[in-house]
Amino acid sequence: MKSEQLIGRGFTIAEQNLSISARIGIVVFDGIESLEPQILLARADSALEQSKESSTNGCAIYLPELDKNQIQPLKLQNELSQAISNQQMSLVYQPVVDQAGRLQSVEVLMRWHHPHFGFISPAKFIAAAELTDCIFELELWGLDRVIEVIQTLNQAQSKVPIMSLNISSRHFHQEHFVSVVMSRIHAAQIDPALLQFELAEDIFVVNTTSAKSKIVELKHHGVNIAMDNFGGGSCAVHILQGIGFSQVKLAAIYLEELEYNPEKFNIVNAVVDFATKLHLPVVAKQVENKQQLNLLTHAKCTWFQGYIISRPLSEDDIIQLIKTQLSLSVVP
Repeated sequence: MKSEQLIGRGFTIAEQNLSISARIGIVVFDGIESLEPQILLARADSALEQSKESSTNGCAIYLPELDKNQIQPLKLQNELSQAISNQQMSLVYQPVVDQAGRLQSVEVLMRWHHPHFGFISPAKFIAAAELTDCIFELELWGLDRVIEVIQTLNQAQSKVPIMSLNISSRHFHQEHFVSVVMSRIHAAQIDPALLQFELAEDIFVVNTTSAKSKIVELKHHGVNIAMDNFGGGSCAVHILQGIGFSQVKLAAIYLEELEYNPEKFNIVNAVVDFATKLHLPVVAKQVENKQQLNLLTHAKCTWFQGYIISRPLSEDDIIQLIKTQLSLSVVP
């Protein structure tokens, strides 16, 4: 395919010979079948997954047969219960840095590689897990693995950044959530201040008083609490008064068309300014290009996260990055 040949051409940067490759999923729309855009995109995703098979040479065209290989929601829930014990789950770690590129914290993200269905989107399996008690086991497993990483870094006498884990509203509102997680942290004899729980705005929808009480209790133990999807609209502003989050992550919707829409930048500027006045450090997440990074820097975001800075790293790679204390490039 011509596009693959163009992408695959070698090039030289700073006297280093480099090359890249591409995976391409194609869906053909003939106009005969009436389809919603979401269905077309889903079919393109199916083709893209198929393109990862070595026999396709990195390119695949959607065929109806591909849908038979897509895992269904009910089956997904059943498979999830076996995923941890069968060692199909793994964690990756995405750096969060300041404007100088210094590592401030690390967001821990889950990945699932199924032996038959391949890599399953976190958006799919986490949503499925939240419908069952499986989400408790998944998140506690993630906490245990992160504790092991912290112990490894402590043994190497490395300066450990804050490790941030996403906690679902369903799990957070379990009666014994605080005691369960703190028992694991205390048993491992690690500093709770090295951990951060990222909570979405919807934790305040169910029971605001209970949510605030648990946040206060966790902070009393030394655990950092961050708010994800800040400004997403699920939470009234007055509810946030006095909580004192360690960081708030700007809702990704604010980055859509940011580099093309001056009005969108004005909104981002206002949201960041509002958070700053509440003494809430702002993380700009999912930053994908230099234009976005430049605008978010001018908006005075505190920290930055996204592929323009670093992809999510394996456990070995994040440990190496932390040990070497290298700064990552943040050049707006």
